[in-house]
Amino acid sequence: MGSVYIPPGEFEQMKRFGEQLARVCNENERVLVGMDSNARNLLWDNQVGHSQYAANRRMGDLLVDIF
Repeated sequence: MGSVYIPPGEFEQMKRFGEQLARVCNENERVLVGMDSNARNLLWDNQVGHSQYAANRRMGDLLVDIF
């Protein structure tokens, strides 16, 4: 089980999270992640189209790629 906080706009930290999660998943049959990623994506937020959320949308796109 893990808990993660990624501050807004920390794209490199999101990428490092993805790398670490891949390692954890390779070593464990089951993985549960709870996180505050400051990420928005159309899969879970229909207001992501607003320009004020551009950075958070990019974070959301990275998060979708990770999972």
